[in-house]
Formats: sequence, structure tokens, C-alpha cells
Amino acid sequence: MIYQPDTPLTMSSAKEALEKGLRAIESGATAIDLASVSATDSVAVSILLAWERAALARGASIVFLNASTTLVSLAKLYGVFELLHFTTDPAQAFAQGIAQDITQALSQAAAQDSQPARH
Repeated sequence: MIYQPDTPLTMSSAKEALEKGLRAIESGATAIDLASVSATDSVAVSILLAWERAALARGASIVFLNASTTLVSLAKLYGVFELLHFTTDPAQAFAQGIAQDITQALSQAAAQDSQPARH
């Protein structure tokens, strides 16, 4: 699932943007398309890192699609570019989502197989 933020990623809207993204991740988002984000500032990097941490806590990761050059430059400046998965390729985001779905299904099946049978 791809989440498209409708809130600027700035200091003035950080709390709202963060919470909306966290809800999307909790609902299974594996990609965040930043193309329609109207404004970013240095707080945007913190928001993206928080979203990445939330995804990792669920055993997943997030692909960030269509980030502005400003946002990518800020991530590089702060030394966190390698922690965030930026791409402009929706196919990569889709493939990652499918891979995560398969991994989760296999993990659930393995957990069920390891439980003793009940008669």
C-alpha cells in the first residue's frame, strides 16, 4: 500500500503529519509517495526517520517515493540518507510491498506450524 501525505512536512504541521503517517504504516503502508507534499523543512527528515522506525518495529521498512531534491539533500547533510530508502521507481515500492507481504505470511505460517497440535 502506498500512502500519500496531504500535509506539509514542516515544523508547523509536524505532529499532524507524523500521526497520519504512523496510522498509514500501522495499516500496512510499505511506501510513502512524497510527490504531493507542498512544503518541507528540516523537521521532515525527523518525520521520515520516525516513520522508518515505526515500520521497522512492525518488521517492515518504508520506501520513500518522489522526495524533493531539498529533502534528499537534507538527509545527506544530516548523515541519515543511507537510513532512508529513497526512490523514484514505483515498481520498487510495489515489489518491496509484495516481498514484505510474503515474508509476513511465511512467518505467520511458521509460527502456526511450531505450535503444538490441539486435539
